Amino acid sequence: MLAIDPISIAQELQVQLQKLKNELFSGSFSIGTKYNKELQWKLYFRLGRISWVSGGLNSAERWQRHIKLFCSKLKSKDIKQIVSVQDAQQEYQVLAQLQEKNLLAKEKIGDLVTSITIEAFFDAMFYGAIENHKFSYNIVPDESLGVILNLIEPLDAIAQAQRLAQEWIGANLVEYSPNLYPVIKQPELLVIDGKLTINPQILSLINGKLSLRCLAWHTKQNLIPFTQSLIPFINNGAMTFSWVANHRKTDLSCLITYLKPSNLSKIAQVKKSKSVIACVDDSPLVCQGFKAILTELGYSFLGIQDPLQAIPLLLKKKPDFIFLDLKMPVTNGYELCSQLRKIPAFENIPIFVLAVKNNLADRIRAKIVDSDGFIVKPVKKELIVDIVQKYLRS
Repeated sequence: MLAIDPISIAQELQVQLQKLKNELFSGSFSIGTKYNKELQWKLYFRLGRISWVSGGLNSAERWQRHIKLFCSKLKSKDIKQIVSVQDAQQEYQVLAQLQEKNLLAKEKIGDLVTSITIEAFFDAMFYGAIENHKFSYNIVPDESLGVILNLIEPLDAIAQAQRLAQEWIGANLVEYSPNLYPVIKQPELLVIDGKLTINPQILSLINGKLSLRCLAWHTKQNLIPFTQSLIPFINNGAMTFSWVANHRKTDLSCLITYLKPSNLSKIAQVKKSKSVIACVDDSPLVCQGFKAILTELGYSFLGIQDPLQAIPLLLKKKPDFIFLDLKMPVTNGYELCSQLRKIPAFENIPIFVLAVKNNLADRIRAKIVDSDGFIVKPVKKELIVDIVQKYLRS
C-alpha cells in the first residue's frame, strides 16, 4: 500500500500552482525530493501558465511517444531524428519548428503540452506517495519570455491528473505505476488447457523495453483496462514488473510444448528465432571457446576476429548479445561499444567487455560507454552461462 494518499499530494501541488498563477509567474518551477535529487519535474511558466514540462520518470519515452502520437504528418525518418532530442530547450525548439513548417498546429501543441503535463503531475503524485517523500520546490524567475507556442492552465492540468489518479486507485491499481515495464517470467504459465490466455499482439510487444503506458499506446487501448488485463499474469507468476527497462530476451518457443495443435497458429506471430550471440575478439582460441560453450546451450554463434569488420558483420547478423574484447589491433572494445550504442539497432543489446586485468579504471570506462558488464579473462563456462541466461532467457 502507498505510504500516503496521492490526492493529498495533488492538493499540495494545487496550492503551489495557484500562487504561481496569481503572481503571473514567469520562469521555472521544479518539483523534487531531497532523497533523490536526480528525479525532478521541471515546469516552465509564462505569465502564470505552463509552456513546457521536462524531467521525471521515463521522460525520453514520454517525449518520443507524444511526438509519434501528435505528429502524424511527419515521415518516419524525421520522427527518428526528432525523438533523439532529450533536452527541454531543444524539445521546445523542435515544437516551434514543427509549427513554423505547418507540421503541427498550435492547437495540437496545446494538446501535446497538456497531455505531458498531466502525466508529469500524475507521476509526481504517485512517486511521492510510494516513497513517502515530502516534495521540495525550487522557483527560478525568468522574465525573458522567448518563444511562446501555446500556454495551458496549471490548475486545469492538475485537476485532470487528480481525476486520473482517482480512476487509477478505483481500479485497484494503487500498488502499480504506468512507468513499470512488464517482463515475461514464466511463459508456460500463459497457457491453460492448451490455449494461450493472452492476446498474441500484446505478447509480441512485451519485451521488457516498453512501459505500460507505451504498450497501451501501441495497442491503442485505454491505460487502465490494459494494465488490469495484465494483473492476473502478475499474480500467477507468468509476468513480473520492473522499474527499469530490461534487456532480457524471452524465448517463447517453449509455448509450443504447452499449446494444443489447433492453437499453434496463435503463437506463430510471437515465436522467437534462435538467439544469436557474437564475440568480437582477435584471438581465435577465445572465439572457439565461446562458440563451444554457447552452441552447446543452443544459441547461434558469430565469431569476429577482425575488429575492422565488426560493425558491418554485426549489422548484417544483428545478434541479441555481444561480447567485446578490450584490447585489439587498430581499435578497442570501448570504441566499438561507443560506436554500437549510437546505432539504433544496438541501443538496447546487451554488450559485455572482455579484459585481461581487473582494473578499476577499465571498469569505470566500461560503464561510461554504456556496456552492460565487465568480465575478466579467462572466462569460466559457468559465468558465461549465468550471464547469457540472465539476459537471454532460454
